[in-house]
Amino acid sequence: MARKDVEKALQASVLALASSDGYSHVKDDYIICAKDIEEGVRCFLSCYLTDKYPPYSVESKISCEYTKASQIIAAFIKSNDIQIQANVWVGLYSVTERYTKTKSVQRVSEQNIDQVAHDLYERFKEGVENLILPRVHLKTLVDEYLTKPHYKWPMADLLQCCLATVSYGLLERDIAIAKKGMSKVFETLNKPNSSQMHKDFFEAMAYAVDHNF
Repeated sequence: MARKDVEKALQASVLALASSDGYSHVKDDYIICAKDIEEGVRCFLSCYLTDKYPPYSVESKISCEYTKASQIIAAFIKSNDIQIQANVWVGLYSVTERYTKTKSVQRVSEQNIDQVAHDLYERFKEGVENLILPRVHLKTLVDEYLTKPHYKWPMADLLQCCLATVSYGLLERDIAIAKKGMSKVFETLNKPNSSQMHKDFFEAMAYAVDHNF
């Protein structure tokens, strides 16, 4: 079997296991399935294969989106005519093994697809339990962004810090939360050797929070 065929077979085997837990198929090259784990919180499991020849290495990720937060922040950005070269969504994502006890690379070939699928789904469940379920409420994630240094965030993504804190402020109609979020963004941005990616966007967002909240 070609790598793409093994990949599809692996994804199908994982989907068969996940469907019993309420996950449903997603039409995407890498995302296997999705599930609403709480109203407005959608969880995704994804994987793909690397290497030219079998056994192929399995790369997997877990993620979730806070859908109401994504909608309100997208509307806020559009209404303020703010430009950004990135997808606007509010959520979490990580390589699965960052949140599992077992860190070893999984390898799959035509002969062991079902076993790898079983092991992979167990990793998915463990990763979701450790990363996403403790933060199923957006407030928990926002509190982490506001009170912890960036290297202790569940993911060191300054753009997500901005989008999550401002969207939560909008949802709660609490400008103080949004302003605290933007302060945290610039506190991190202004550290020595900090990446300046999205700086123009952050400045535009700070202005919009101050003047058009």
